[in-house]
Amino acid sequence: TSNRFPVGLVASQVRDACTTGHDFAVLREDGSVLSWGSNISSQEAGVVLPGLGRDVVKIFATQAAFAALKNDGSVITWGRAGSSINRGENSSGVASLISSDVVDIFSTHHAFAALKKNGSVVTWGDPARGGDSSAVATNLAEGVTYVFSASSAFAALKTNGAVVTWGLENYGGNSQAVSSDLSEGVVKVFSNAGAFAALKTNGAVVTWGSTNGGGDSSAVALRLLSQVVEVTSSQEGFAARKSDGSVVVWGLPSTMAGLDAVEPLNNVLKIVPAHYGYSVLRSDGSVLSWGGFIPVGVPFPVGVITTGGEERLESGVVTLATPFEKNRLVPLPYRDWE
Repeated sequence: TSNRFPVGLVASQVRDACTTGHDFAVLREDGSVLSWGSNISSQEAGVVLPGLGRDVVKIFATQAAFAALKNDGSVITWGRAGSSINRGENSSGVASLISSDVVDIFSTHHAFAALKKNGSVVTWGDPARGGDSSAVATNLAEGVTYVFSASSAFAALKTNGAVVTWGLENYGGNSQAVSSDLSEGVVKVFSNAGAFAALKTNGAVVTWGSTNGGGDSSAVALRLLSQVVEVTSSQEGFAARKSDGSVVVWGLPSTMAGLDAVEPLNNVLKIVPAHYGYSVLRSDGSVLSWGGFIPVGVPFPVGVITTGGEERLESGVVTLATPFEKNRLVPLPYRDWE
């Protein structure tokens, strides 16, 4: 990345920040945006971006582009130049559709999806990875309440509890195999790098997407038919907490490394993800952890992860912090998905 950090930028002035991995954008308290990095074109590092003014309310990123949502509901995009594939930096094809009434923006690695006030969704970016939603356009014309992202696919939840998906088929863009289960009754959708899991009103969980990464839950299907109250995502797996305090885990084998040493998992109050593993807080105040890394397969210390004092997490813990927020796209530092 470029070392042209904006001179004089003060942390107290920053309201929000995001990165493509190569470039950076900062939203300041006055509503202006600074952007800098190795791939930003036609912008002067450390200078308020022209055309944005001082009324930006939120900024978003793909792996190559940024999008700014303004308080009048319009969207402005910028980012990497010279690529043969539009990864969200060029929104000219939908400019008239995102000139007003946008209330939120979501991103895969290569595309954006804008949710509008009327419940419709507008997409742009890499056509194969979520930028082209024409195949499901009718279903996205109204009634969408939220959009969830994997690395290369989107899933939109509608007011009637139905889910609409598009993007790279093997990474969650094709939910045809479970379409009947997603036609109603879904209350929330969870995502990881290449798969989705939908929680239904009856406590059942429906999965699709990358077979090895959590899209195939057939091995634990019977345990996911009811009583699930929470689903947590790691990079390539899921963990579901049930109303009886038990936990069901599925996905890439590395996300389950050491699981047998901490089972049975009972009396669990909260699940917190790592990149390829999990920690759980139990009702007695203890914490258990398991999982591994990709690709070397070295497992986390099994049981309790601490530094020189496992007894400190055997009791008395009241909460666990989570590194992820609002089920937004999880960064993928260990694998190139391009």
